[in-house]
Amino acid sequence: MPDYRTLHVDDTLPTATVVRAAAILPDGTVGPIATNTYFIGEDIVELFGDAMVVSLVVDPADLLDYETGIMAKGAIYDAHREENEALTNGMQFNVQANYTQKGRDWEREAVTEFFDRSNELTHEAPCGIRLRGHMSRVYAQKSFNVYLRGSYGMKSLDYDLFADAVTVTGGSPATSFESFCLRSGGNDTEMLRYRDSLLQHALSGLDFSIQSMRPAIVFLNGEFYGVYSLAEKYSDAYVADHYGVDASNVVIIEDGEIDEGQDSDLALYDELMGFAQRDLADEATWNAFGALVDVQSMADFYAAQIYLGNYDFEETRNCRVWRAREPEAGSDYADGRWRWMLFDTEFSCGLYDQPTTKASYDIMGQYMKTCPLFTSAMHNPTFRELVRARLVDLSQNAFEPARITALFDEWWGTWEPWIELSCKRFATKFDMAQWDKGLAIDFFEDRATNVLAFFDKHAAEMSAAR
Repeated sequence: MPDYRTLHVDDTLPTATVVRAAAILPDGTVGPIATNTYFIGEDIVELFGDAMVVSLVVDPADLLDYETGIMAKGAIYDAHREENEALTNGMQFNVQANYTQKGRDWEREAVTEFFDRSNELTHEAPCGIRLRGHMSRVYAQKSFNVYLRGSYGMKSLDYDLFADAVTVTGGSPATSFESFCLRSGGNDTEMLRYRDSLLQHALSGLDFSIQSMRPAIVFLNGEFYGVYSLAEKYSDAYVADHYGVDASNVVIIEDGEIDEGQDSDLALYDELMGFAQRDLADEATWNAFGALVDVQSMADFYAAQIYLGNYDFEETRNCRVWRAREPEAGSDYADGRWRWMLFDTEFSCGLYDQPTTKASYDIMGQYMKTCPLFTSAMHNPTFRELVRARLVDLSQNAFEPARITALFDEWWGTWEPWIELSCKRFATKFDMAQWDKGLAIDFFEDRATNVLAFFDKHAAEMSAAR
């Protein structure tokens, strides 16, 4: 797979100049390295409008070294291929490579600089970066998690990254960040790129977490690296900022594993998932479940996933839940109950124009096989009523066809030039017809009738089974 330096295929793309300098004393002592990015002869406001411009500067070896480069296929790929002769040189979603590795060992030191609605540097920070995503890591345009740490020189970035955002609890947006994401689009990377961002925006106000996002133009070591969604990263700091829960008391489970918290917190999650094997139609059991779970959060979350038809979701994939480990005074959300966090919604609403993302596909039937906790809850009539009521609400409000069409049109008008530039950067064909199809407006025009019919069929089966 080409590396980031060999895909600069069009000389008309904007570029930046990165200067790194340090003072060297006569005895050979090297002082701190200063890093600065310059846009010589470029008016970045004219080029990118309201998009934030982000410069990431990293030692090229940390990206491309055969043994340790986080963006390279590298030694891990060659070893994996040697053991799996059936692999081909095409786009491979099942290989192991340097770029598929996760965890702190695959974090690399970097500097990030921000240019926001001006031609001048507004903020900069030493940081660590990792690649993010699952199968989307095979795309040339990688996504990144960015971490602020005291070991790099700055524990948090005190900057209003999301000036126009509103928190999930209705207050002011956070203005200090220990981490954030630069997301190329996941499954949507070679399509709209902003589908997840738009869908989460449309779903704001429901009883689950969403990520504030905004468009950002990224330069990697001075090279234009495409348009991204700059997004909040779910973390203990996110929960503390949005819900007023002490960060040290936050437990987040992703795909059945500890994301934030202590190893012992898995016992709390096991207690939750134990209800998948219990009779939630029984009143006493349902009451015990309600003491452990914010039932409205669960109902809203699953209604949203069902309505979107998110094919890339189950309770062990792209699923995050959180709670306060111990109840706290002073926050309605620190009651020790589990709540849900929405992310990676883009494998939905007509993506790829494939049968499993169409409005006529019964994604709920799939969830009944892959989401045992949800299936167990569906045996309870109160829960079924909550989910159906939210599905109706979504059809009339968040996903009402005229509203969602207007949102897609508005965002397309903003993102189109940056998408075209990104296609030039990564030698991807820019096919307007393909992007028009990706708008998925037809999906929302047809979805309400289909999704309610599917829900009523499964609800009737659940009721009859009692």
